Amino acid sequence: MTVYDTAQLVRFDPDRFTTRRVFESPDGLVVWFGFQPGQALREHQTSSRAWIQVLKGKVAVEVDQDRVTLEAGQNVVLAPEVPHSVTALEQSILQVVLFPHPHRHTLLDVES
Repeated sequence: MTVYDTAQLVRFDPDRFTTRRVFESPDGLVVWFGFQPGQALREHQTSSRAWIQVLKGKVAVEVDQDRVTLEAGQNVVLAPEVPHSVTALEQSILQVVLFPHPHRHTLLDVES
């Protein structure tokens, strides 16, 4: 059993959002994002299904012209190849689960 602690693993940077790969296997990838208010993950897409969970704070997720505000405890699932963006409305921690593991997409494309 492995215990993960957001307080110890997620850092906040005043200039850009941060990422931490928490778990990775051939079946999937789990990444934690740390956002300060106003920081954004620009529009991108992945070859995987993306389950976005807000662990702390509040974010706006945009897909096409649709925008949804999610708070801690809320989730959204996006189908593969769906362009989307995320903007932090307050200091936030997101857990993103990508399954299956992305083969054509890399977080290096969107990390700041």
